[in-house]
Amino acid sequence: MSIIGHFPTELNDANFSDDLNVLGKRLLDRYGGHLDKNNKMLAVGDFADTIRMDVEGNSNYWQMDYHVLNIEGELHPKFIKADITNCPEIPDNSFDFIYSQDTFEHINKPWLAAGEIARILKPRGLCYIITLFAWRYHKAPEDYFRYTPFGLMALFEGLLMHKEANWDGKNRRGPNGIGMQGDGTANDKVPEDMLGAWRENWRCYYLGQKPW
Repeated sequence: MSIIGHFPTELNDANFSDDLNVLGKRLLDRYGGHLDKNNKMLAVGDFADTIRMDVEGNSNYWQMDYHVLNIEGELHPKFIKADITNCPEIPDNSFDFIYSQDTFEHINKPWLAAGEIARILKPRGLCYIITLFAWRYHKAPEDYFRYTPFGLMALFEGLLMHKEANWDGKNRRGPNGIGMQGDGTANDKVPEDMLGAWRENWRCYYLGQKPW
């Protein structure tokens, strides 16, 4: 499979200004022009209350037929209780868009999750992953991994066509993930977390597309 798309080079090419919703909308505008409200979306690692918040309340860009997958959570008609590393509950080619935010660091076998995501995506479907590069340790229910954009690209290599991957430094420094934009040089008094580490809150993101 040929590797195409926009790839990370320097940290100063990272996202420092857009929140995650704005960043996601920009990526969908760039690569997802074939998607609309009639398409099916799966949020991996969210909860049923997210369905109510994003679909039943807000008029934001998540306007697709919204489903949620998690290993635990509330009952809801569009909630799928399943493990993304082994998910026979979902047939092949089921979703047009798969989204996951701050979940991949909690998956113990992310290479299996990547394979399942590629399987349940429809041809031409998009996968948008946001996960952590540098963040405090946090169980949910356990905390396993940290990623670079290159790591996410390697995880989906041979499964999806790479479209874009990069760093996200929007919340680089500050307590509770609310940091200054920029390179952090103006805010060097960074609180320590419970393990004595500075809170360098870096995410990274990846967007891939299933061949068709």
